[in-house]
Amino acid sequence: MYHVPDQSDPIVFGDVFSSDWLFDAFLNHDAVALRPVQMKGGAVGYAPVPTHGAQSSNALVLAHGESCRAILLSDDCEIETCLVRREGRGRLTFAAVTPWPTDPGEATDAEKMTTFRRHPLIPADGFEGGIAELFRLFAVTGTAVLGNSGRLLGLHDDARARLEQRWAAFATRRGPLAAAENATKLAHMLDALGNPGRIEYLVNGDAMPGESAIGAARDVARAMLQGWRVEGEVMQRVAAAHEARKDASEEVAALEDELRQLSEYAARAAEQLRSEIRGEH
Repeated sequence: MYHVPDQSDPIVFGDVFSSDWLFDAFLNHDAVALRPVQMKGGAVGYAPVPTHGAQSSNALVLAHGESCRAILLSDDCEIETCLVRREGRGRLTFAAVTPWPTDPGEATDAEKMTTFRRHPLIPADGFEGGIAELFRLFAVTGTAVLGNSGRLLGLHDDARARLEQRWAAFATRRGPLAAAENATKLAHMLDALGNPGRIEYLVNGDAMPGESAIGAARDVARAMLQGWRVEGEVMQRVAAAHEARKDASEEVAALEDELRQLSEYAARAAEQLRSEIRGEH
């Protein structure tokens, strides 16, 4: 699931950082602008800025937060733009990573969590694990991570894909995880067609949708998953070929195959929905 990146490996989505300068920082109503002041004995202190709205490249703000590990959530293109093309000028989005539960029961629950707000980084490959708190976001200037400063480990492709799905579900309510959750709701609605009073029983778990409703919802979810693959994984290969200025015959042929598969899945899902609406199951 994880690997320790070489110094030459580019920083990418899903990299985990650990450093004394990392803080899960956030603003509250008591946030104030600060300025450095000379204290007695030669120490440097900080005092509130008397006027608001002052602009400065070295502006400081009193905020809240705590030291933490963090996982990088900016996409690879934005990271490359910030760190390479703009030489660190700009900000990258991180989420706080909390320790993996030490209680065995809590650890088992963490592995199975389905919430969109938190993502389990299961212990493996010498990494003690942690939980990415996707609702605890903060920005880090690109200059702070130039030279891989503080980078602890990276995620292999499958682990990156799982994080990407959870992040998309949390941030946009899109992607395979969101589609799977909505497919369950779709199964309820299909089962309750013509009988809206049944929905409450289905939602509360006092009744289960029938096999035909479940099958139709599953087919819809499968089509959505295929669409996600085409949009992301498959089209990314085309984009990579474009970036490398190479012939993309294989990538385009793969795109055709995947689109035909999507068409088949979508057609089957549509037929299943028509059967449910017409009561032909």
